[in-house]
Amino acid sequence: MAEVIPRDGVFLGEMHTVTHMRQGALWTPGLSPRGKAEAGADLVARARARAREILRRHQVEPLPDDVSRHLDEILAQARRELVGS
Repeated sequence: MAEVIPRDGVFLGEMHTVTHMRQGALWTPGLSPRGKAEAGADLVARARARAREILRRHQVEPLPDDVSRHLDEILAQARRELVGS
């Protein structure tokens, strides 16, 4: 990616891509199987249900203490500059 994106962004001619394509490493969408025409409303309903499931299950990892302290310092400085105290 670091080599291709700055150049032209085309991965199809890269040996890494060719190798993985030959091995059958194709992405298959989970909501709408390729090659099947589906009703738009059904797809929207499944997308919404999937989004709700992701939001329900997602667990945010707490920030490391040093990062949290640094963010607190940035916020305190911003308040001082904006409020003037």
